[in-house]
Amino acid sequence: MTSQLKMIVSVELVGMDRVPRRCEIANIERSVDGTRLADFGLSLDESKEMQRRVQEELTQLQTDQAAQRDRKCQDCNRCRELHDYRSRTIHSLFGSCRVADRSEAEDEATRSLLNGGQRRKSGGQARL
Repeated sequence: MTSQLKMIVSVELVGMDRVPRRCEIANIERSVDGTRLADFGLSLDESKEMQRRVQEELTQLQTDQAAQRDRKCQDCNRCRELHDYRSRTIHSLFGSCRVADRSEAEDEATRSLLNGGQRRKSGGQARL
């Protein structure tokens, strides 16, 4: 029988609505039997993937929040029409992130995920 170590890395993002959203970033498993010095800690590929996932989730939340805030007209307080549904690629120090619209269905799926359900993918496009 082998002994396994499991590490689940997640982040909690809180937007303008003050609702916390937990996102799983990595799920790492290690065998503790016959461990060598090189097996300790994260590999370079694992750390790069974790950084990519954090950047992806944070960039998507920022995009969602900015799009939600910019939809209301500051003069009349009405919801503005959407003119552009294309997805966007945002370039940063840590690489590129492709952002897309997170529809209400995906927000429901995220809430379901927090309650132990499965997350569904959204087919929407970015609304910027």
